Amino acid sequence: MIKYNVIISLIFLFGIKTFSQIRIEGEYCNYDKYADLSTCYNFINGIFSYESSGHISSTYYGEGTYQISKDSLLTLDFNKTKNRNKYRYKIISSSKNCKDSIQLKFIVKDSEGILPYPYNGNIEIKKKVYLNLNKDGIVYLKKENQDSIKIKLRNLGFNSVEIKLKSHRDYAIDVFLSDIPSGIPIKNKKIFYKIERINDSILILNENGIKSFWKNRNYNTVYKK
Repeated sequence: MIKYNVIISLIFLFGIKTFSQIRIEGEYCNYDKYADLSTCYNFINGIFSYESSGHISSTYYGEGTYQISKDSLLTLDFNKTKNRNKYRYKIISSSKNCKDSIQLKFIVKDSEGILPYPYNGNIEIKKKVYLNLNKDGIVYLKKENQDSIKIKLRNLGFNSVEIKLKSHRDYAIDVFLSDIPSGIPIKNKKIFYKIERINDSILILNENGIKSFWKNRNYNTVYKK
C-alpha cells in the first residue's frame, strides 16, 4: 500500500512539473511568402502583442493577456489594444479675428522634417471642397455662422488630420504626419489555440484542427515540417 501511494505521488508530481514547464516567452512569427505576409506574437510575462504586416505596412495589430491551462490550451485575450496615433497636432497660437475670414497657418512635418510648398498639402473644409496651403502654409476661410468648424488636413501618402477649431479665431498649428496605413486594431476578442509543440525554436499551434507553425524570431535554427 505504501509503495502504491509513492507511485501515485510521483505521477502527480511529474504531472505538476510537466505543466509548469509549458510556458511561452519570446517572439514567434509565421511567414507566408506567397501572400507576402508575416504574423508575429510577442509573449512577455503574461502580456502579448500581435502584429500582422505585409510588404508595405501593418494590416492588423493588438495587445492583451495570455494564459495556458493544464490541457495545453493557450488563450489570447485582446483586452489591452489601444488605437495607434495616426498623427499629432498642436495649436501654437490663437487670436480673435473680427474680419470676414480667418487665417489658418500650418507647419506640416513628417519624420524627416518640415514639408515645403507644394508638398505641405491642402485642407478639406467641406465634403470634397479643398483649399491648398500657400508657400507659407497659410489658408484663409470665410467665416460662417457657427461656433466651431471641423477641417481635415490632407497630404498624399499620409493619414488625414482631423482638427476642430473655433470659427472666429486665427490659428497657427503644428502638425506631424504619419505614413498610412497604420493597421486595424483587434479589440475585445479571444483566440484559443491548442499547443502541440513548443521549444526554443518552434511553436506549433492548432486552431480548430488547423495547424500553424511559428518560428522563434531570435533563434537561428530553421524548422522543417
